[in-house]
Parts: sequence; C-alpha cells; structure tokens
Amino acid sequence: MDLVTVQATGLQAREAVVPDAHAARNLAWPATWAWLDSRSNPNPLETRAPFNAMATEVAPAISRRVEPILPGADCDDVVQEAFFKLWLMSPVLTLPDPSSVRRWLTVVAKNKALDVLRKRKTQERHLKEIYEARPTGAGVVPAPMEFDPVKGKELSDDDVELLLLVFEGKDNHEIAELLEISEDAVRQRRHRLKEKLKGSSKCPS
Repeated sequence: MDLVTVQATGLQAREAVVPDAHAARNLAWPATWAWLDSRSNPNPLETRAPFNAMATEVAPAISRRVEPILPGADCDDVVQEAFFKLWLMSPVLTLPDPSSVRRWLTVVAKNKALDVLRKRKTQERHLKEIYEARPTGAGVVPAPMEFDPVKGKELSDDDVELLLLVFEGKDNHEIAELLEISEDAVRQRRHRLKEKLKGSSKCPS
C-alpha cells in the first residue's frame, strides 16, 4: 500500500468518525438552533412556530434558575415575560448560539423575579405603615393586631390593595367606587381575604 493510499484511507476514516458540523450542533438544543436559523426570515409570522418550539425546549432550564428566587406560579409568570421580551427584542439582539439565548433569558427572568420581590417588600412596608397609622376606636378596626409579614407574602396585589383600603377606614361603598367594582364584589373579596388570613389576629372585619 503506497503513501497516497494510506493517506486517503486515513482521511476516509476521519470523515466517518467526525459528523457533519451542522448535524452535530443540532444534537444539542435542536429547536433553539432552528429558531436562530429562522431569524433571518423577514416574515415574523413564519418564525412564530420555531420560536414556540424553542420556548418549549428552553423554558425548563430557565425555570430551574429562577425557581430558587421566586417559586411557584410567580416563577412561571416571570419566565413567560422573559420569553415575550425576547420575542419583541429578537431583531436587535446578537444571539449566536443556544447558550447565549439561555444566558439572556436567565438574566431577564432573574431581574424580573427580583423586581417582584422588591415590589412585595415595598407593599408589605406600606401595608405595615398604613396599619400602624390606622384610626383606632370602637367600630373602626378590631383591637390591636400584629402585622404578620409571612401572611403578607401570601397576599396577591389585589388583596394588598383591598387590605390597605380597609385599614384606611374605607367602607364597602367607598371601596367599590375606588376599585370600580360592585359592593357585592367587595364583600366577596373581603370574605376571601378573611379566609386567607384565618387564624391571624389581623383579619379585617
């Protein structure tokens, strides 16, 4: 066997072992690669399906990074917001590979999660300030109560808004006008709020 034959045989062996570069890259995060390739399409409607497939592929990884900061349904919400922002900003972003997509989404989702936590702390502080400055006396609010920040974290934004109005001494009619809902809806929301705070001495009447 001459040198040329040996070299040719070796080249064939290497080509048999090393797969095509494009095929190899698609073994990991194939839907993300497909979406990245589709971004050159001028018709955004035609990139929607690849984007949705990419989101399905990547979302679990982003959720795992955000869950320790903001668990549960709130985590799902901020991850969804991060993907929506990616969809809007995609034309101006430089994202060469799937790892850059995951990094961008992780940063955005974590920042949104921290914003939610900061907002909640501000609400809790505001709630406590309003509560401590509440009017006192018969028929206004129950006897002295303790603000429980653990219970406060279980409240939605709507619950906090309602609780603030109650602590400010607003009656159902005033609350209904301020929130632009019926008095029946106010009573129902107050009942649900009482159930959430059941067992706590700060439950509003």
